[in-house]
Amino acid sequence: MSVTARGADRAREGRLVLVNPSRLYSDGWSTDAEAGRNNPAFEILRGAVQGAVNVEVLDLPTQVGVPESDAQREKFLALTCALIDGTDWDGALVGISCWSSLHYLATLEVARMIKRRSPGTRIVVGGYHPTAVPGDFLEFPDLFDHVVQGAGERVLKGILTGRIKQRLVHAPATRGAPRELLHQRPPERPTAVHYVYLSRGCPFECSYCMESTMSLRQWRALGPRQAADLVVAIDRTGHAGRIAICDPCFGANPKWRHAFLRRLVDRGITTQVWAETRPDTFQEEDFQLLQQLPFQVDFGIDSASETMLRIMRKTNNPRRYLDRTADVCRQLDARGVRFCLYLIFNHPGETDYTIHETVEYLSALRSSLRNNHGHFVAGTYFYVPGTAVETELAQLAEDHGTVVHEPAWWKQRSPHHPLATRVDATTGRPGSEIHGDHWWRAMERLNRPLGAWRFLR
Repeated sequence: MSVTARGADRAREGRLVLVNPSRLYSDGWSTDAEAGRNNPAFEILRGAVQGAVNVEVLDLPTQVGVPESDAQREKFLALTCALIDGTDWDGALVGISCWSSLHYLATLEVARMIKRRSPGTRIVVGGYHPTAVPGDFLEFPDLFDHVVQGAGERVLKGILTGRIKQRLVHAPATRGAPRELLHQRPPERPTAVHYVYLSRGCPFECSYCMESTMSLRQWRALGPRQAADLVVAIDRTGHAGRIAICDPCFGANPKWRHAFLRRLVDRGITTQVWAETRPDTFQEEDFQLLQQLPFQVDFGIDSASETMLRIMRKTNNPRRYLDRTADVCRQLDARGVRFCLYLIFNHPGETDYTIHETVEYLSALRSSLRNNHGHFVAGTYFYVPGTAVETELAQLAEDHGTVVHEPAWWKQRSPHHPLATRVDATTGRPGSEIHGDHWWRAMERLNRPLGAWRFLR
């Protein structure tokens, strides 16, 4: 139900309003997948309080938009203010999802508008950014009544009932199966992509990733049959053009992954499925099953430099990791399975030489793929809080001369991408520093003969 809905049967007490605040300064950075999409996190939160309260949703990216210029920002704020002023907030607990650092300023603006309209309304904020930097919200006691660190569905009912009263709320970690994921629902109308979670957590701790801030370094999944049946239910509606599995590390347990894929084969799904995982966990059975499915598997290998793979904490054995990645890619290509490799350049510690190592590896790999079923996507490292890079920044500065020029870029009222990526990966090391857009130039030289590269500025 939208908060703009009106009806005599709407409860005046025990209301929960979930808010996606949109983003104010992403200016085209990673905004293509937010407006008009389903929000599985909200579906999970709704399920956590099912039957206890009336749940409504204010989805600002869909209802108002994602601004990409100063003129659009002005219009977005005016429309959002009118929407909030025209909403009855009596008896409501408002849950704002500050999913990422990109959502921070929009979260503040929306909270201010709601408190101005209804000062007595309680607001709780959660997501990756509040988990990583709770102080960014605790400094505004007039705006945020509760700040949740961790998975919000574990504490939401306690906040609703008043049992949980403290401002900073630590959601307890759990090691059991994430049964809350069963609250996700298939689409009710046609959509280009439908998003779904099948597991929680990640057993790895890559240096640039915020995932470890949200949960234990443990991979927890629904049973493979339950997980597959969620995907099949989406497929059977015929509404989804593509099913995107949002798990941080899909099928981290090979035995689970094989059982899940076998179930999809047995049920005969026809919708394209996408997931991201690691190539070094793949086995022969994966290739046999994937070639029977409409499935694209992506790998965030991030670098092909042994030096960078160690700095990024990708693996303790970079040579074996790279050899296995190349073998997996060739196997998938030979069997007609679509795949993608993601690369991150300019991560702290990157040098001209490590860029050269990565480009050489990828060039050799691409020439060995005979059927052109794989492609590569390259992006620039951007700094975010709650990661190993943040906690070890002083050591990175000592070892590599790393400089993060905008360590709180999400607080600035200007386009965020150039601020977040303003990082000197290596300085003070003659012959090692990155000169200008060296890696972009190198990739562009490869672009014509490879033909399958995509660039993310």
